[in-house]
Amino acid sequence: RGGRRSAGVQDERDRDREEARTGSHPREDSSTSLHVSPDPKTHPIHAFSNDLVESVCDLSPVLATFVGVRGYDSRWDDFSPAGVTKKAAAYREFSERLAKLPPATDRTTALAIRVHREHLDERLEFFASADPFLDLNHITSTFQVLTMVFDFMDQKSPEGLAAIASRLETMPAAC
Repeated sequence: RGGRRSAGVQDERDRDREEARTGSHPREDSSTSLHVSPDPKTHPIHAFSNDLVESVCDLSPVLATFVGVRGYDSRWDDFSPAGVTKKAAAYREFSERLAKLPPATDRTTALAIRVHREHLDERLEFFASADPFLDLNHITSTFQVLTMVFDFMDQKSPEGLAAIASRLETMPAAC
């Protein structure tokens, strides 16, 4: 039994290596599988992804800090109703842009499109709920984020310390 399992795993690995080498997927019917483009990075989903990350970081500098995108550490989100409206509008715009992209030509691009669609739909559903108390809870909310973000910031370099000082100085305005 053990020998068969090992052989099966080895066969699976061999198929995966062949797929990576040739760009084909032998376990799928070619009439339903996506064709591999010569360079999947030519699909506009990659520029879309970069634009989305840049926009989200600009609208939510605190999130940028949490996920490790540098350059936003001295700023706060706009937690006001106007700031929330601005975020919702940006997500709607990106949802519309995603819908206009050409179809995927390879499996990786299809996955990227699907992940973006699910993320944008989830965020738009959050904004559509229009529940002003949805953010208030005992585990994570704006109040906890205001202090927790400092744990994720650079606390060793002069630039990091300057960003911390800037956030501390501007915290009253963020609240």
